[in-house]
Amino acid sequence: METRDYLDQADKSKHWEQRNSPALEYLKILKHYDKNPEGKTLLDVGCAEGVEVNEFRKLGLKADGIDAKENFIVNAQKKFPEANFVVGSAEKLPFVDQSYDIIFSINTLFYTDIEKSLPEFCRVLKKGGRGIISFDTEIINLDENTVFHSDSVEHMKKILEKEGAEIEGIGEVEERTDENPFRHKHTFHKVIF
Repeated sequence: METRDYLDQADKSKHWEQRNSPALEYLKILKHYDKNPEGKTLLDVGCAEGVEVNEFRKLGLKADGIDAKENFIVNAQKKFPEANFVVGSAEKLPFVDQSYDIIFSINTLFYTDIEKSLPEFCRVLKKGGRGIISFDTEIINLDENTVFHSDSVEHMKKILEKEGAEIEGIGEVEERTDENPFRHKHTFHKVIF
């Protein structure tokens, strides 16, 4: 299955609405590195229908969201009209340099060209800011027992370091299994830079 097909099927299955928001979990990780992130600006890249943006706003951050799928952004704006949502690509973020204190992106990088998206994350991140991402090293289609996606932590690190980012933490390997749009298992790391 192609990545675009996966996204279309995930959209139709309401996959994004069925997940519990991990915003609080990621905020705890962020607070380990930044004791007082409240009031800071955050960009959720790949925000889907804005659930995490809304949760981060409730937790005291000035959160905005961007997603490549227009229907996600339309739904996000309807659900959370007080937040700012933009249609756009992670590979060419429509923001000026150093726009945000925090770049947040989960379950997104695997469908981008990280050679383009990670430099964009670094470009819009303010000096002294932080990125917090989930980085999938492997996604397995469990129904077909095939590898849907694979990449290496070393590849991700090389790109971030080339952009001058300091990697502050790479979490242990984690796994998550999703049932929609097909049964698949994510193997990923949480990364702070």
